Amino acid sequence: GEPIQLARRGALALVNRMSSKDRLGMVLVGSKVTSFAPSSNHHIVKSRLQKLVAKDKHTKLLDGVWAALNMATSNKSGRTSIVVLSDGKDEGSGKDLLSCLDQAEKRKIPIHSVGHSRVEQKYLSTLKALSRASGGQYLPATVPGSLGKALAAAFESAMPTPKSGAYFVLHTTDVRGSIPTMRR
Repeated sequence: GEPIQLARRGALALVNRMSSKDRLGMVLVGSKVTSFAPSSNHHIVKSRLQKLVAKDKHTKLLDGVWAALNMATSNKSGRTSIVVLSDGKDEGSGKDLLSCLDQAEKRKIPIHSVGHSRVEQKYLSTLKALSRASGGQYLPATVPGSLGKALAAAFESAMPTPKSGAYFVLHTTDVRGSIPTMRR
Protein backbone atom coordinates (compact mmCIF):
# COMPACT_ATOMS: atom_id res chain seq x y z
CA GLY A 1 0.00 0.00 0.00
CA GLU A 2 0.89 3.67 -0.28
CA PRO A 3 2.01 4.30 3.33
CA ILE A 4 4.63 1.54 3.44
CA GLN A 5 5.84 2.40 -0.09
CA LEU A 6 6.29 6.07 0.82
CA ALA A 7 7.98 5.17 4.10
CA ARG A 8 10.36 2.85 2.24
CA ARG A 9 11.09 5.49 -0.41
CA GLY A 10 11.75 8.16 2.23
CA ALA A 11 13.97 5.85 4.24
CA LEU A 12 15.97 4.87 1.15
CA ALA A 13 16.44 8.54 0.24
CA LEU A 14 17.71 9.19 3.75
CA VAL A 15 20.15 6.25 3.55
CA ASN A 16 21.50 7.74 0.32
CA ARG A 17 22.26 11.00 2.23
CA MET A 18 24.07 9.22 5.05
CA SER A 19 27.85 9.18 5.39
CA SER A 20 29.79 5.92 5.69
CA LYS A 21 29.98 6.46 9.47
CA ASP A 22 26.23 6.83 9.93
CA ARG A 23 24.36 3.88 11.37
CA LEU A 24 20.79 2.83 10.83
CA GLY A 25 18.76 0.44 12.98
CA MET A 26 15.21 -0.72 12.48
CA VAL A 27 12.39 -1.88 14.67
CA LEU A 28 9.56 -3.56 12.77
CA VAL A 29 6.20 -3.27 14.48
CA GLY A 30 3.14 -5.39 13.89
CA SER A 31 1.69 -8.10 16.11
CA LYS A 32 5.24 -8.47 17.42
CA VAL A 33 8.27 -6.17 17.60
CA THR A 34 11.47 -7.15 15.80
CA SER A 35 14.66 -5.10 16.17
CA PHE A 36 17.67 -4.99 13.84
CA ALA A 37 20.90 -3.70 15.33
CA PRO A 38 22.23 -0.43 13.91
CA SER A 39 24.50 -0.89 10.92
CA SER A 40 26.73 1.42 8.92
CA ASN A 41 26.62 -1.04 6.01
CA HIS A 42 24.19 0.82 3.78
CA HIS A 43 23.81 -2.18 1.46
CA ILE A 44 22.38 -4.26 4.34
CA VAL A 45 20.10 -1.41 5.43
CA LYS A 46 18.76 -0.90 1.90
CA SER A 47 18.18 -4.64 1.51
CA ARG A 48 16.14 -4.71 4.74
CA LEU A 49 14.09 -1.71 3.62
CA GLN A 50 13.37 -3.26 0.20
CA LYS A 51 12.00 -6.42 1.84
CA LEU A 52 9.41 -4.67 4.02
CA VAL A 53 5.81 -5.71 3.53
CA ALA A 54 2.60 -4.83 5.35
CA LYS A 55 1.18 -8.09 6.65
CA ASP A 56 0.00 -8.09 10.27
CA LYS A 57 -3.53 -7.46 11.53
CA HIS A 58 -2.57 -5.79 14.82
CA THR A 59 -0.05 -3.16 15.88
CA LYS A 60 1.90 -3.05 19.11
CA LEU A 61 2.80 0.57 18.45
CA LEU A 62 3.82 1.52 22.00
CA ASP A 63 6.02 -1.57 22.35
CA GLY A 64 7.73 -0.43 19.13
CA VAL A 65 8.21 3.10 20.44
CA TRP A 66 9.62 1.65 23.69
CA ALA A 67 12.04 -0.56 21.71
CA ALA A 68 13.14 2.43 19.63
CA LEU A 69 13.73 4.52 22.74
CA ASN A 70 15.82 1.72 24.26
CA MET A 71 17.81 1.17 21.07
CA ALA A 72 18.45 4.87 20.59
CA THR A 73 19.48 5.34 24.23
CA SER A 74 21.80 2.33 24.37
CA ASN A 75 23.55 3.23 21.12
CA LYS A 76 23.62 6.97 21.61
CA SER A 77 26.61 8.69 20.07
CA GLY A 78 25.35 12.11 19.20
CA ARG A 79 21.90 13.55 18.64
CA THR A 80 19.12 11.00 18.36
CA SER A 81 15.53 11.32 17.19
CA ILE A 82 12.68 9.05 16.21
CA VAL A 83 10.24 9.41 13.32
CA VAL A 84 6.88 7.65 13.55
CA LEU A 85 4.46 7.05 10.68
CA SER A 86 1.29 5.52 12.06
CA ASP A 87 -2.44 5.88 12.59
CA GLY A 88 -1.66 6.00 16.33
CA LYS A 89 -3.74 2.95 17.17
CA ASP A 90 -2.10 0.54 19.59
CA GLU A 91 -3.39 -3.01 19.78
CA GLY A 92 -2.04 -5.09 22.64
CA SER A 93 1.24 -3.48 23.70
CA GLY A 94 2.66 -4.36 27.08
CA LYS A 95 3.75 -0.74 27.46
CA ASP A 96 1.26 2.05 28.03
CA LEU A 97 1.20 5.58 26.65
CA LEU A 98 2.09 7.24 29.96
CA SER A 99 5.22 5.09 30.34
CA CYS A 100 6.32 5.91 26.79
CA LEU A 101 5.63 9.63 27.30
CA ASP A 102 7.62 9.59 30.55
CA GLN A 103 10.59 7.83 28.95
CA ALA A 104 10.57 10.03 25.84
CA GLU A 105 10.62 13.14 28.03
CA LYS A 106 13.31 11.79 30.41
CA ARG A 107 15.57 10.55 27.62
CA LYS A 108 15.20 13.78 25.64
CA ILE A 109 14.83 11.93 22.37
CA PRO A 110 12.53 13.87 20.03
CA ILE A 111 9.80 11.83 18.39
CA HIS A 112 8.64 13.32 15.07
CA SER A 113 5.25 11.79 14.26
CA VAL A 114 3.42 11.61 10.95
CA GLY A 115 -0.23 10.84 11.64
CA HIS A 116 -1.78 8.93 8.74
CA SER A 117 -5.38 7.73 8.96
CA ARG A 118 -8.29 8.05 6.62
CA VAL A 119 -10.79 6.48 9.02
CA GLU A 120 -10.07 6.48 12.77
CA GLN A 121 -8.45 9.84 13.39
CA LYS A 122 -9.16 9.70 17.13
CA TYR A 123 -5.96 7.67 17.66
CA LEU A 124 -3.78 10.41 16.18
CA SER A 125 -3.79 12.04 19.63
CA THR A 126 -1.34 9.33 20.74
CA LEU A 127 1.16 10.56 18.17
CA LYS A 128 0.57 14.20 19.06
CA ALA A 129 1.22 13.41 22.73
CA LEU A 130 4.44 11.50 21.97
CA SER A 131 5.75 14.38 19.85
CA ARG A 132 4.78 17.04 22.38
CA ALA A 133 6.27 15.21 25.38
CA SER A 134 9.53 14.52 23.59
CA GLY A 135 10.08 17.91 21.97
CA GLY A 136 9.43 16.49 18.51
CA GLN A 137 7.09 17.64 15.76
CA TYR A 138 3.66 16.24 14.82
CA LEU A 139 2.75 16.33 11.13
CA PRO A 140 -0.74 15.32 9.98
CA ALA A 141 -1.14 13.36 6.75
CA THR A 142 -4.85 12.75 6.72
CA VAL A 143 -5.79 14.00 3.26
CA PRO A 144 -4.90 12.28 -0.03
CA GLY A 145 -1.49 13.30 -1.34
CA SER A 146 -0.17 14.67 1.96
CA LEU A 147 1.69 11.59 3.22
CA GLY A 148 4.81 11.96 1.07
CA LYS A 149 5.26 15.62 1.98
CA ALA A 150 4.70 15.00 5.70
CA LEU A 151 7.21 12.14 5.70
CA ALA A 152 9.81 14.25 3.89
CA ALA A 153 9.35 17.04 6.45
CA ALA A 154 9.67 14.58 9.34
CA PHE A 155 12.87 13.08 7.92
CA GLU A 156 14.29 16.56 7.40
CA SER A 157 13.41 17.57 10.98
CA ALA A 158 15.09 14.48 12.34
CA MET A 159 18.17 14.63 10.12
CA PRO A 160 18.71 18.06 8.54
CA THR A 161 22.39 17.49 7.78
CA PRO A 162 24.01 14.56 5.98
CA LYS A 163 26.50 13.86 8.76
CA SER A 164 24.12 12.16 11.14
CA GLY A 165 23.20 8.61 12.10
CA ALA A 166 19.70 7.23 11.96
CA TYR A 167 17.37 4.66 13.45
CA PHE A 168 14.17 3.64 11.75
CA VAL A 169 11.30 1.82 13.31
CA LEU A 170 9.01 0.71 10.54
CA HIS A 171 5.50 -0.44 11.31
CA THR A 172 4.52 -3.27 8.99
CA THR A 173 0.92 -3.82 10.03
CA ASP A 174 -1.98 -3.76 7.57
CA VAL A 175 -0.51 -0.72 5.82
CA ARG A 176 -1.29 1.62 8.68
CA GLY A 177 2.16 3.09 8.69
CA SER A 178 5.60 2.87 10.07
CA ILE A 179 7.84 4.21 12.72
CA PRO A 180 11.13 5.32 11.30
CA THR A 181 13.60 6.24 13.97
CA MET A 182 16.55 8.46 13.34
CA ARG A 183 19.82 8.83 15.12
CA ARG A 184 22.50 11.46 14.81
